[in-house]
Amino acid sequence: MALQMQANADGEDEDFIDVDNPEDLARKGLRRIQIEGDDEQEYLMDADGNIYNLLGEFVGETDGGNFEVDQDD
Repeated sequence: MALQMQANADGEDEDFIDVDNPEDLARKGLRRIQIEGDDEQEYLMDADGNIYNLLGEFVGETDGGNFEVDQDD
């Protein structure tokens, strides 16, 4: 599965991130996580604590170790 991301200002080839490749995720500052109680669903988290689904859509953020979900869906 590949996550589509915007290309950077330098025009480098950064259109896709392979969410199944930990090295690719690490280069982008992301890591795969699972949220306790969320039946094996995996997410991506960046260094700022922002959490995205595997399609790259923002779903919430951490707040001092707590997970807050954007309930607007």
